[in-house]
Amino acid sequence: RGGGPAREMGPSMVQALWSLPFQTGQGCDTARGTLKQMEEGEINIFTSALESRIIAGHPEIYIPFREGLLALMRSGRKEIAERVIAQRAKRLSQYGESLHVKEPNVKETAGGLRDYHTARWLLCLLHDIPLGSRSDLPALVSREGWLSLKSGLAFLTRVRNQMHLESGKR
Repeated sequence: RGGGPAREMGPSMVQALWSLPFQTGQGCDTARGTLKQMEEGEINIFTSALESRIIAGHPEIYIPFREGLLALMRSGRKEIAERVIAQRAKRLSQYGESLHVKEPNVKETAGGLRDYHTARWLLCLLHDIPLGSRSDLPALVSREGWLSLKSGLAFLTRVRNQMHLESGKR
């Protein structure tokens, strides 16, 4: 959907990344189209958009998108939170709800990276934390809790990255 320079530029950017080789998915839509999908309940689009931030480009394109996303967060806070929690329950029913499994999926099982992401998404949603920002998260938990969370996240990330390197898989 949509048109313009972004639609034309998207495929060439993905091809350039693939030639590095850098594996990525692709999708291209307008800010309005993305917001519409989120309004229709596309929770994966919402959580991806929640992580968005401007790195380069035109703020006049990003700022209205961010404002629309914040408005959507405020107006549908409860419904969005329920969808995020339901998505977690579905994931855990597939990958395991126990923290104690012999061969955990570092990303998807209980206590894995996706649980960290889910908690961060819910905190952002419930506290109107600026999108793409981690700076306000430490204020929402104790210092000890924040240090423990950072340490655990660093460990899981190292384990996952090492597994990718050793297996040669994405």
